[in-house]
Amino acid sequence: MPKVSVIIPVYNVERYVEKSIQSVLNQSMKDIEIILVNDGSTDKSAEICDRYGEKEERIIVIHKENGGLSSARNVGVKAASGDYIGFIDSDDYIESIMYETLYQMAERDSADVAVCGVYDVYKNGKVPQCASRETFVCDQEEMFGHILLGEKISGTVCNKLIRKDVAKALEFPVGKLFEDAFYSALLVQKIKKVTVTTEPMYFYVHRSDSITTCGYRRKDLDVIEAFEIDKQLAISHFPKLIDKADFALNSAYLRVLDKILLTRGYRKFPEYKIVKKYVKEHGKDIVYSPYFRNSRKVAVQALRINILLYKSLLMLNEKVNRKQL
Repeated sequence: MPKVSVIIPVYNVERYVEKSIQSVLNQSMKDIEIILVNDGSTDKSAEICDRYGEKEERIIVIHKENGGLSSARNVGVKAASGDYIGFIDSDDYIESIMYETLYQMAERDSADVAVCGVYDVYKNGKVPQCASRETFVCDQEEMFGHILLGEKISGTVCNKLIRKDVAKALEFPVGKLFEDAFYSALLVQKIKKVTVTTEPMYFYVHRSDSITTCGYRRKDLDVIEAFEIDKQLAISHFPKLIDKADFALNSAYLRVLDKILLTRGYRKFPEYKIVKKYVKEHGKDIVYSPYFRNSRKVAVQALRINILLYKSLLMLNEKVNRKQL
C-alpha cells in the first residue's frame, strides 16, 4: 500500500499534462501512487496518459466519459489506496519535496490534513499567495477562517494532503464550477487537526484559455452559492467567523460582477442588475471591512457613484493582469 495517492484529472491539456505528471514522478518521496483520470479528452491527452502508464508502474490510468473535474476526482478517490490522498490539476505542477514535506508534517502532528503554500504562476514570473513564511497547527475553526480569507490557507484542494478516511468520506459536487469552494465546507466539518506551512510548493498556472478566464456564464454564479453555504456554516457552527464569511461572500459577488462587466453586452444578462444591486447595498460593509484591499474599497465607492466609473477602474486593472498571462 503506497503512502500517498495523487489524483490528476485530465481533460484536453496535451500542452501541459506531461509537466504535471513529471513533477509528481520527480518527487523525493517515491512511495507514491499516481492516478491519471482521463475525463473523455478529445486531444492527445489520453495517449499521453497511456504512454506514461505503460512505462511507469506507479501510474494507474483510468479512462471515462466526460463528466467534469469533480466527477474525475471522485473516480480517482474511489481507486486510491494510499494512506493519504492529494490532488493536482493537470496544467499545474509541484515542487519536488512537496509530498514528502506534507506527509512528514501530517505524521509528525497526527493531522487530518497537511497544507502548503501556493505560487500564482504567470508568463512573466510567479508570486506567492502568502507573503509571510509560517508553520503552525490549527483546528477546524481556525482552518475555516484561513480558507475564507484565502491567504495562509488557500481554498484550493491541490495544496493539501488529506488522510484517506477523510477523503474517502467526501465527494466533489458534480456539475458545479468552483468545486473546491464547495468541497472546503465539507472538509472542515470532517477534520480536527490541520498542519500548515505557508512555504509555497504548489505552482498554480494562470492560463489565458482556462475556464476561470473566459467570459461570463450563468455557471459563474456557483461561486456565490458556495460562499453562501460557507456563510450559513459560519452562522451555525463558527459564529466567530461570520465577518470573514461576509468577506468571502462579498468577494464572490464582486468577482461575478467583474466578470459580467468584462463580457460584451453585459447589460443583457439578467443577473447583472441583481449582482450590482447586492454590491451597492453591501458597499459600506466592504469599505469598512478590515479584509478588503484599499484598491477594492475605492472601486466600490466608485460603483456607488457610477457603474461606468467602476468599470473603467476594473478595465485598467484587467489590462495590467492580462499582460501577466
